[in-house]
Amino acid sequence: MLTCHDLEYTSWSPDFSSSGQRNPHWTKVTCAGVVLTTSLEWTEWAENPIQVFPCEECGHDGCEPGGYVHVSRLGDHVLWSRPLLDEDDEWGREEYTPPDSIREHGVLVFSREVWNGLHERRGRVPPQAALVPATRRVLADCWRASAPFRTERLDEMLPFLRERLDCGDSLAPDEALRLSSRLIEWLMEAPDAPVVGELRAPSTLGAVLETLQLDGGRGWRWPAFALRGDEPLLALSREVVFVPDTSLG
Repeated sequence: MLTCHDLEYTSWSPDFSSSGQRNPHWTKVTCAGVVLTTSLEWTEWAENPIQVFPCEECGHDGCEPGGYVHVSRLGDHVLWSRPLLDEDDEWGREEYTPPDSIREHGVLVFSREVWNGLHERRGRVPPQAALVPATRRVLADCWRASAPFRTERLDEMLPFLRERLDCGDSLAPDEALRLSSRLIEWLMEAPDAPVVGELRAPSTLGAVLETLQLDGGRGWRWPAFALRGDEPLLALSREVVFVPDTSLG
């Protein structure tokens, strides 16, 4: 996960000569050296998924495949995650591949203030409150992206853990599996349901991060959830967990 705090803006002009157009003035946006979009002006922000890398020869959305992100709001934050696609849509999986920022970091997170700064700079960027709410499926994708291993579907994760899990930091395998199963079942029972809650640091909640150790021949260690009492909270990274509104205190 990459939390985007300080954004950098760089003016540049792509070469549109091959399409017979004048070269436009674009603004590239980066965070910690990661390119978020090559054109703040020409990106179709009203779409979802959003292609954040418009064609550098004509500027049209969809001219070339790839570079798509799903944008949603969760509490006081904005999430950039993989496009939501039908699992059987092979063409879509080729066309709507995510950019390197998502492949490398899994999910990008913006605070409301940082995102609304984009809106104030370029009005075509919707304000945070106007974005679609994150769903359990989005949250599941972000959670799966935090793992050091890859499963194509959420329903494959529990069988994978049963086969590979050695133990948790403080939990026996059976208990770690029980809590993991509880989270997976909650995510799967209503995948399209909007999630209401906040992203918080475990330390601010008195929660203890639980790292699962897996036998994969690679020394996999996954900070999968944090425990606040007997309640497991989905961890998107070592620094951030999701807290449903029913648990906020």
